[in-house]
Amino acid sequence: MKMMNMLAHKIVNHCHSQMCSIHFMTLFLILFGIFFHENALSENYFNSNATLISEGREVFLNNCSGCHGKNGDGDGFAASALPVKPRAYRTEKFKYGNRPSEIVRTIELGRSSIMPSFAQDLSYKQRWAVAHFVWSLIPSANRISDDKVSLDAYLKTAPKK
Repeated sequence: MKMMNMLAHKIVNHCHSQMCSIHFMTLFLILFGIFFHENALSENYFNSNATLISEGREVFLNNCSGCHGKNGDGDGFAASALPVKPRAYRTEKFKYGNRPSEIVRTIELGRSSIMPSFAQDLSYKQRWAVAHFVWSLIPSANRISDDKVSLDAYLKTAPKK
């Protein structure tokens, strides 16, 4: 934002006519819109919060509960027909890690031939929201938070938003 203010100040100092001011305002509004649009796209979903958990619950209910159950107990209506029982988040260990970034990775890649990838079906934000919801179901004593190392590892191989 500081850079945009400096740019605006330089242009205004060089513009003396009303037409130049109109062009400047148009340019400024375009740059301002691009700046905020880019920041909205790069919004950080790494930190768990009530809003993400709530949004994640809705996405989970619509996309995951058929196998994992409404409360993540592995008792969804399709669970009994699967050759491998879906994970019960509250009581079972996570095979691929229980940090939010590791849960997102599982959502993006799928696991074995039973759980499909949801990378194409869910947006970047939805994947992170589901991960935070699932993470919230893990007993607090067993939760592992992301740190710089785990987030960097995720970001190096993450699919495009």
